[in-house]
Amino acid sequence: NGTDDDGDGDIDCDDSDCTNDPSCQPGVENCGNQIDDDGDSFVDCDDQDCWNNPVCLTTTEICDNGTDDDGDGDIDCDDSDCFNHPNCQIFPEEICNNHADDDGDGYTDCDDPDCFNDPNCPVGSEICNNNIDDDNDGDIDCDDPDCFFDPNCFGQSEICDNQIDDDGDGDIDCDDSDCDGDSACLVCDPVDNTGCNVLGDCYFDYGDNSSTYEPYCNNISGSLGYGQACSSTTQCQPGLYCSQSQYYCNYLCHKDVNDCPPGQNGTQKRCNNFNGAGWDSPFGWCEF
Repeated sequence: NGTDDDGDGDIDCDDSDCTNDPSCQPGVENCGNQIDDDGDSFVDCDDQDCWNNPVCLTTTEICDNGTDDDGDGDIDCDDSDCFNHPNCQIFPEEICNNHADDDGDGYTDCDDPDCFNDPNCPVGSEICNNNIDDDNDGDIDCDDPDCFFDPNCFGQSEICDNQIDDDGDGDIDCDDSDCDGDSACLVCDPVDNTGCNVLGDCYFDYGDNSSTYEPYCNNISGSLGYGQACSSTTQCQPGLYCSQSQYYCNYLCHKDVNDCPPGQNGTQKRCNNFNGAGWDSPFGWCEF
């Protein structure tokens, strides 16, 4: 009657006094009336209570019991008999121009891989949140300059070697404090060949590679030793450079300590400045 008659806090069939009352006995599933008689959310032949019922011993697939009921080799939703069963409904296809995630996979319109070849989606554009290099330029998602203003990339860290102010703080690449210690921003020592780590060997050019007289990492080591003829610095071994006046590999040095080797007479060679832009460089060349 919907009332807590004995005042114990339990009403009707929730009260242990009603355990054996006919009104409180669980219903028995009627296997052919399209009703969930026992209230377990399974109707008729989908209810395991009916699996052995003659009404259900047919060639119809039961769509959520993990059994190939009709013996055709397809189980549950893999069986075409279950195409319209509620448990087997799949998300619709993505519509590529309605600003909605139609198939519920987290990607909307042209960001969805389903739309890659859709006419509404321009070919070759970088999609900024799918971990794919869509435009085949070697940069993926927010590492691609195409995604600089994409909302998916706001607030990202500075990428230290792409000539872009990725985090929008006005500092680009190694000028950004976020890149302190980044391998792309290490200043290497071409005399001692330190600072490049796995990036190769440290070289110093004043003509054929660097116009700013700055050391740089090169992943191919030269093999020519001191005094051997050369046409470019990277042909020389690390610690040497190719003299543009003598055209052979000569020693580099630290100007502040003059670590040139001694000459033939035993006296130490001078560490000289490079001309022009190299005047302020800490590195020099050893006199011939």
